Amino acid sequence: MEQVQLVTQSYALIARSPRSYSELFYHRLFLDHPFARALFPDDMTHQIVIFAKTMDVLVQNVANLDSLRPTLSDLAKRHVKYGVRAYQYAAVGKSFNRHIRRNPGHRFYP
Repeated sequence: MEQVQLVTQSYALIARSPRSYSELFYHRLFLDHPFARALFPDDMTHQIVIFAKTMDVLVQNVANLDSLRPTLSDLAKRHVKYGVRAYQYAAVGKSFNRHIRRNPGHRFYP
C-alpha cells in the first residue's frame, strides 16, 4: 500500500506542474529515442492530452490493478496496430522514468 501512496502523491504533484508533464515526457522521449517520433502525428496536441488522460485513469486505479486489465488490454492492442515493437517499450519506459525522476516532487521511488 505504501507504493500506491507514493504513486498517487507523486502523480498529484507532477500533474499540476506549470508545463504539461505529458508534453515534457514526449519532448524527452524524442530526444532520447528519435526513432519514436515516426510513430506519432506531426501535431502532438491530441496525443499529449490522451496520454495525460490515460495516466489519470491508471493512477486513479493503481490500488486495484485487476480493474485496469480491460484498459491495458485495449491500450496494448492499439499499440500493436500503431506498429510498436516489444523492444521499444524498454526505451519508452526508460525515458518516462528519467522524466519522472527529474520532477522535484516525485516520490514514485522511495
